[in-house]
Amino acid sequence: AGMVSEATLAGTVYTLEAPCAVGRSQVFAPAAAFALAHALGMKPASALKGLRTYEPPSGRGKILTGIQGATLIDDTYNSSPAAVEEVLASFPSIEASRRIAVLGDMLELGRYSVSEHERIGRLAATYADVIVTVGARAQALASAARAEGKKEVYEYPDSYAAAPKVKEMLRGGDLVLIKGSQSMRMERITEALLQHPEDTVKLVRQENEWKEKR
Repeated sequence: AGMVSEATLAGTVYTLEAPCAVGRSQVFAPAAAFALAHALGMKPASALKGLRTYEPPSGRGKILTGIQGATLIDDTYNSSPAAVEEVLASFPSIEASRRIAVLGDMLELGRYSVSEHERIGRLAATYADVIVTVGARAQALASAARAEGKKEVYEYPDSYAAAPKVKEMLRGGDLVLIKGSQSMRMERITEALLQHPEDTVKLVRQENEWKEKR
């Protein structure tokens, strides 16, 4: 799992690896760091080795280990159509026996809300084997996925209801994307799926004021 990209520096092409991150935007920070290391005189091989330890900020395409040995993509910081499209496009490059997209409402889309949820539903039907939607707006996403012929589509009203259901369906070899707008509190779903409880500190909105909010 993780991102692999190429960077050209001083006429030479190098391979950048970010094994703990998913999404093209997650390569930007390592690429900038690689350029800085070069400017400071560090050997490319040494810089590239160090960059393999890069971890993205919490909730931004971070890869975590789930129960049953599943691979989780925790992208729960926020959501937008472009961001969902970006991470779904990475699905084919990650080895998995089954790909599950857990997608919450995308907020603040105004009059484009229904059409964009429908568009992402069609896209998710292309990339994911199983689709789980969370929230009222995401019902349009679920309907569009079904219209594309996707059979395994499940709908839940909120993250509290979705978390135990997604946990029940997980099995070894699964790749699971968890993503939604901030108010959907999708990190609750990621927390329920973690193999290592101590990884909770790697999730967004773990402060007491957030944990106490419904």
